[in-house]
Amino acid sequence: MADLYGLTATEYARILASFPLLDRDQPPLPGDLFLTEGNENTAPDKRLDAPHGVYEKKPRSFITRDFALLTYLRFKGKPIPEHLDEWFRDAVGLDPEGPLSRFRIGEVKDLEARVEQARAAGAIPYLPTTRGKAD
Repeated sequence: MADLYGLTATEYARILASFPLLDRDQPPLPGDLFLTEGNENTAPDKRLDAPHGVYEKKPRSFITRDFALLTYLRFKGKPIPEHLDEWFRDAVGLDPEGPLSRFRIGEVKDLEARVEQARAAGAIPYLPTTRGKAD
């Protein structure tokens, strides 16, 4: 579908990064986090204080985003990022460590390795979350 709409790989990556409710039931890779609204009662080890608020760091899988992006990059014949955090920062314009990003890329940076390791851990892309409430 992304190709039918004429999206570049970076445009597609930006869209994929904007779905915060995906993959909440999937096992996360080490260090992968999603930032949700926190407060003064958030445990210090799970807390991120930012100039614009307090956030809670929650482990999160990004298997759907990573799998869809890898598939599209292969389809388009584009290079596969070995440092996904840098690629998001430099090519997409979304710095995973920046103040506006709600996602954090953990220890596994190589996109192919991320998909491979997530799948080996039992993560399934495109599987709807079964939870009734949003994070």
